[in-house]
Amino acid sequence: MIPREVKFFLVLSLLACACVAPAGAQDGAQLNPDGKTLNTGAIQQAIDMLSAAGGGTLTFRAGTYLTGTIRLKDNVTLQLDAGAVLLGSPDLKDYPETRVSFPTMIEAFFRHHLIFAEGAHNIAITGQGRIDGQGGAPGFARSSTKAPERYMNRPSLIRFVDCTGVRLRDARIENAAFWVVHFLGCDDVAVDGVNVESRTANYNNDGFDIDCCSNVRISNCHVNSQDDAICLKSTGNRVCRNVTISNCVLSSNCSGIRFGCECIGGFEDIVISNVVLHDVGATAIQLQVFDGGTMDRVTLSGITMRNVGQGILVNAGHELYSIGIAEADLPVKRPEKIGKVRNIILRDIQADGVGRFEGQSVGGEKRSGERKLANIICGMPESHLENVTLENIRMRFVGKGAAEDADTDLSGVKTGFNGGSMGMTPAYAFYCRHVDNLRMRDIDVSYENEDVRPALFIEQCSNVDLSGLQGAAHSTARAFLRMRNVADVFLHGNRPLGLDTFLSVEGADSKRVSLTGNDLRQTARPVITAPEVSAGTVSDGPSPEAR
Repeated sequence: MIPREVKFFLVLSLLACACVAPAGAQDGAQLNPDGKTLNTGAIQQAIDMLSAAGGGTLTFRAGTYLTGTIRLKDNVTLQLDAGAVLLGSPDLKDYPETRVSFPTMIEAFFRHHLIFAEGAHNIAITGQGRIDGQGGAPGFARSSTKAPERYMNRPSLIRFVDCTGVRLRDARIENAAFWVVHFLGCDDVAVDGVNVESRTANYNNDGFDIDCCSNVRISNCHVNSQDDAICLKSTGNRVCRNVTISNCVLSSNCSGIRFGCECIGGFEDIVISNVVLHDVGATAIQLQVFDGGTMDRVTLSGITMRNVGQGILVNAGHELYSIGIAEADLPVKRPEKIGKVRNIILRDIQADGVGRFEGQSVGGEKRSGERKLANIICGMPESHLENVTLENIRMRFVGKGAAEDADTDLSGVKTGFNGGSMGMTPAYAFYCRHVDNLRMRDIDVSYENEDVRPALFIEQCSNVDLSGLQGAAHSTARAFLRMRNVADVFLHGNRPLGLDTFLSVEGADSKRVSLTGNDLRQTARPVITAPEVSAGTVSDGPSPEAR
């Protein structure tokens, strides 16, 4: 007599080898790897059987398995062998609507999925095979460019909600019709060696969305996406915390690494390291809070960038991202309090071609362009950024800023969701506003083409510590560094070379600007002050020459 465990293994092996499905499978059909026969029912029955028996691995041998929505359940692993393709149906009717119990502000858009799980434990997708969503199918074309219709009726590839013990390893995931991988409210998630290729199939193709999750590790992945490559969100009332992202190569038509802009629950304890960003259409690193949450204790280090529309954007605001649904109708209410960004460290960053981007639009058309935006580090009058450190950063910008760009006044402009929302920046490298306790150390910036803007513009900031500043400034620029209405500024250990003017202090509210231990001998005019600046605002301590 064959033991029950062996019988069960044989049944599953037959399923994975495209033999006759057991009774109860879809119309008694075979699990057929011909890429044409729909296998949804047979695959789902195999998953159900495995989970009911305590768990196991469903292996897909080489072949193409067409399927609609399948639901992973407790203790089940999908193993995709080399040459195996799990192919999403091009017909929306094969993706029945799914409603989840975890409330979010964007739930109206997530009704269809290829691989779905909710409340499951110990689930995994592994192997050298592929998951292909056929996101460019005519049935998944956007019906409108306006929200919310533009987000509707397109299935995401993988969506796991409120799950624990999630593993994704080695597979290639491609051609999504909507988001590629969405973890919502999950705990203990590990993603390793996954390749996401979803740049041209459809719109809103985020690579990985880590949403209201905890204890997440993403490593050794490659993402080439139409929308944000890796995006942390908090679309519901749960903090996204304890996340590490390391050893990844990212490219996107939008942002490379993004926090937000949905941030109801907030972000805490996030570490991102050893990441290559290239050919990013919008902003390479975008950290923002706009929905009342708090971003706290975030560190990014060991980053390289090449050909990115904008390098860095860190900001806070209080506007709900427009998704076409009235705020009163959202299942999650945005907090009345204004959000907060604090304790941010960005260090060991090198970048070339900041302001230049090349990529492909949906459908494969090549696109390219240039932008003149500086890195933006910007709070708001009601919510200053706190404790921001920028250290050991070398960046080369495209440049081309003109005199009218240098005269741009952003002092009263609201922060926005994207880098260009505020308008042109009056500096080519860094624009900082409404920051308390800003530290900038060992910053080296330059440009490819002439730019008459200052390298750095800092205004309405307090407790500013600047050291090791180096870089280029045009001879007609007002100064390498402009400051306006700043307080308690300490400049030390700076040794600029060949500048006309190092520092310009402006604004009647500027006070207590101290220079100590700087070597300004190779600068024609070390410091200039505007007429409205009170006498004694700038104090110049001993220089190397004086000592």
